[in-house]
Amino acid sequence: MAIYLERPHLNEHFPFRTLLNDGDILTTPHWHKEQEIIYVKKGTIQMGIGEESFEVKEGEFLLVAGGRVHYVLASPGSVRCVYQFSDRFFHEMIKDEQELQTLKNLWRDYPAYSGKWREDTAASTRALLDAIYEEDQNRAQAYTFAVKGYLCLMVLGLYRNREGAGNERGYEYRVESSRMLEKLDQIFQYVEQHYTRPVTLEEVAGHIGFSIFYFTKFFKKNVGKTFVQFLNEYRIDKAKWILLNEDVGAAELIERIGIGSTKTYYRLFKEIVGMSPGEYKGMNVLKQSPTSGA
Repeated sequence: MAIYLERPHLNEHFPFRTLLNDGDILTTPHWHKEQEIIYVKKGTIQMGIGEESFEVKEGEFLLVAGGRVHYVLASPGSVRCVYQFSDRFFHEMIKDEQELQTLKNLWRDYPAYSGKWREDTAASTRALLDAIYEEDQNRAQAYTFAVKGYLCLMVLGLYRNREGAGNERGYEYRVESSRMLEKLDQIFQYVEQHYTRPVTLEEVAGHIGFSIFYFTKFFKKNVGKTFVQFLNEYRIDKAKWILLNEDVGAAELIERIGIGSTKTYYRLFKEIVGMSPGEYKGMNVLKQSPTSGA
């Protein structure tokens, strides 16, 4: 089964979200930079992180460190809450790069499965997860402060109750994972900075110090699609945002997203989105709601 990169759409100023999935939803092997917690609210789920498999029961949860491949098998009758957040969430509290790396290592070193934790640590984390979900669902005034405060308390608890230091294999994983994420970060930043003009495999490969051959294999293995597919989808995502938020003509839009011709733009949009730009805008314009406080 292919492994793919997921890019959660998190608010730039409040990089956090919760999702509630029922057991019929199968999640294929994927990874993302963001940290994730999967909390079973009902029933039992079967899932894997890397080469490890877990049976997670009601009231238990798993920590999934950013960069780790994971999946969830179909688990009928179960309900799971998914919490996703970026390390950027804590940046104003981190004084230097070393402290940021310590935080990342905390997610990677801590035992993933709460069933292996001390009961008091698991219980206090469970209570915080319940409180976070309730705040995120109700979104009362200043709920973002509550969510951030509870997450900070959770991190503090993990720091002060560390259990099971990583072994040598874990260290090797951290090094390889960190290098992979660093290279992908460079690629994504390059695309963000240059997508409005033609971008070639040669220049991106050269930018990160890879040969074209190695870059092609590296990108497909870690992102789950070719670089050209990724670039096209990235540009169409930008087009979708412009369509729903600005009133511009097709010629200006195409120029802003770096696609060479109107014909190519309409063909890619239909292939990727499943409908024409006009149909997409017409279908979504009535669904837009006022922006929330997050």
